[in-house]
Amino acid sequence: MPFTSIEYQDNQGCIELIDKTPNGILRMLDTQCKTPKASDSSFSVQVCKDHKKHEFFMLPRAAGLRQFKEEEAFVVRHFAGNVCYMSVNFLEKNNDSL
Repeated sequence: MPFTSIEYQDNQGCIELIDKTPNGILRMLDTQCKTPKASDSSFSVQVCKDHKKHEFFMLPRAAGLRQFKEEEAFVVRHFAGNVCYMSVNFLEKNNDSL
């Protein structure tokens, strides 16, 4: 039975943005959780600063989300579309022992 080949977008850049050592988003979150006086806001600002030129990253206002500032959110350009991550409670949730 013949089949049709399906082309998939290479998502490696997005995976690296999220998880690559030393400055992937999750690595940065772990670092912020260990930093005295860190906040959700400082985490979001650092992510925006370090990744603003990454092809899979967008600042919220560049993504048309004018209501959010860099201190509040960031956007990851996943293969399925742009996803806005609001930085509220990121540090608290990352420190949750569950």
